[in-house]
Amino acid sequence: MKVHRLYPPPGREVSGIYEDLNLPPPWHGDSARPYVIVNMVSSVDGRTAMEGKAAGMGSRIDRRTMRTLRSKADAVMIGAGTLR
Repeated sequence: MKVHRLYPPPGREVSGIYEDLNLPPPWHGDSARPYVIVNMVSSVDGRTAMEGKAAGMGSRIDRRTMRTLRSKADAVMIGAGTLR
């Protein structure tokens, strides 16, 4: 399996990332059209948790990106483990 790094490189500052990605509103004006944004972190081998805990997977920048996405959303879907 070949792994491709999509965006952004690890440790890169993410200020301005939303303009770079050309996301729809609320980043670029108003629109009545609904959309879905997905953000997740996984390891090179595809795992989404280490030792049963996902807390250590993302970096400080990953967590900041998630907080920004959540602050712009009308609704946020989370897993049961996050809720507990």
